[in-house]
Amino acid sequence: MESNKFSGFNSMRIFDVSCHRFSGILPSNYFGNWSAMIDYSVIDLSNNRFRGRIPDSIGDLRYLITLNCSRNSFDSLIPLSMGSLTELEFLDLSANKLSGRIPEELVNLYNQLSGLIP
Repeated sequence: MESNKFSGFNSMRIFDVSCHRFSGILPSNYFGNWSAMIDYSVIDLSNNRFRGRIPDSIGDLRYLITLNCSRNSFDSLIPLSMGSLTELEFLDLSANKLSGRIPEELVNLYNQLSGLIP
């Protein structure tokens, strides 16, 4: 999938590869390669063996509503580019090895939460 541009799937809105035991590092331009699918609404990468960084190019998916990267081995900071996901309603990054603080860019997204984020 690294070099695949999914050029024939311009109406696809959901990308679900959960629970498939995929492994490895997602290339830094992984989501940028999917220019034909910039209008994704759901991406589910959960329950695999992905590791390394969550690609910064995730922030290019401006209509993303649901992002589930849980139960992998991502082991870096949460990308600042996630702050560009202004339509995001559901985000699950649990059960990874992420480090650092939650980026201010992500905290400032509009939501209906109240109280402090730990």
